[in-house]
Amino acid sequence: MKQKLVALLLITVMVASVCGAVSLTTATKVDALTTTKLSLTASKATPLVGQRFTVTAQLKRWNPTTRSYVPLAGKPVAIVHYYKGVRYNDVTNKLTDSAGKVSVSVVCGSTGVRYWYATFAGNSQYAKSQAGPVTVSVRISTTLYVWTPPVYNPAWLSDPTHSPVKQGGYAGVRYAVKGADGKNPCGVAKYYIDSSLAGGTWMVTPRSPYWQGCPAGLPGGAGGLILYPEDTMELSLGWHTLRIHYLGDNTYAPCDFVGSFLVVAS
Repeated sequence: MKQKLVALLLITVMVASVCGAVSLTTATKVDALTTTKLSLTASKATPLVGQRFTVTAQLKRWNPTTRSYVPLAGKPVAIVHYYKGVRYNDVTNKLTDSAGKVSVSVVCGSTGVRYWYATFAGNSQYAKSQAGPVTVSVRISTTLYVWTPPVYNPAWLSDPTHSPVKQGGYAGVRYAVKGADGKNPCGVAKYYIDSSLAGGTWMVTPRSPYWQGCPAGLPGGAGGLILYPEDTMELSLGWHTLRIHYLGDNTYAPCDFVGSFLVVAS
């Protein structure tokens, strides 16, 4: 009985030893990849149609000595963008420069939102990384045409010395917005006198051909400001600044008109 027990113990020890040996010999050492970080920027978030801008990716690696990310040069980076669901390859595996950067110059010929991405595929030494999306909204440029009723001047406010504003009297100004595509976009404007929001009534030009087909309350790039006697009485004698700011929308860019007007005694 003692011999059987000793034999059983020996078998158990041998099995344990063999199992332990197998476990140790299957362990392998894996070198960790160096961490990388990729960033992506666009020089303009809202460029105009036909306006050049730059999209730049920068690749960095982790430096354990300085405990910070430093530029990683000579590595391939790809930059792509999506427009209306279609992918466009801007840069395919272009090597980063000494600053870890890769750039692409872009000119868009149509309006709309585009999304840019950058990727580094990694290698046996460096881990992969990606960046994005960076959103760019391309819009059409606009111009404000302003005049003082009833004199129309398509390029500038009529000579303020010939049409001064009288304290205690009525005054008004009208505007129209025109896009580079020749259309009058729908939208609203804000009025400022000496950097403060103007009083009076901000109006939609009635029966204007500019705003046909626009939603209610959104004139087609046409409107005006009316100042009442109580408004003009608050203006001091002398020169003042008028600013009209067209807000724009997803298709048309904002624009400004800035001019001067003269307030005289009634």
